[in-house]
Amino acid sequence: MAKRTAIIDIGSNSARLVIFEKTSRYGFHLVCEQKSKVRIGEGAYEKKGYLQPIGIKRAFLTLKSFVHTIEKFQVHKILCVATSALRDAPNGKIFVQWIQKELGLSIKIIDGKKRSQIWCNCCE
Repeated sequence: MAKRTAIIDIGSNSARLVIFEKTSRYGFHLVCEQKSKVRIGEGAYEKKGYLQPIGIKRAFLTLKSFVHTIEKFQVHKILCVATSALRDAPNGKIFVQWIQKELGLSIKIIDGKKRSQIWCNCCE
């Protein structure tokens, strides 16, 4: 079976999963793409930047669904990143640790510049 790579991008408003299959040294085929409006930052502005239960729940359910899809497609490598919504939230790191514990998914919090680099270099 060809090697498959999954990329999860968690933003303030949506989370996206793409799965690519390597077809040759420089070739890739898009196997699966999913997107969900999680709005993880909903209500945080009014609560001193803290992520609120409604956004946390939507994000958890979406990530749980993504993990199920990743298992279904027998992915070999997973890269999961999040930007400002988790970076700026005082409880963002707690959310990341909880997701790791509950779903076994490692989330790397990055800045916006790194986000574009990851999308360009994800499957090397």
